[in-house]
Amino acid sequence: MEESERVDSRVGRFRLVSHCCLRD
Repeated sequence: MEESERVDSRVGRFRLVSHCCLRD
């Protein structure tokens, strides 16, 4: 289940970056 958590963290950060770029 650790791999799943790691992927979740990656997706979360990617979404955050995408949101920032979109906001820009």
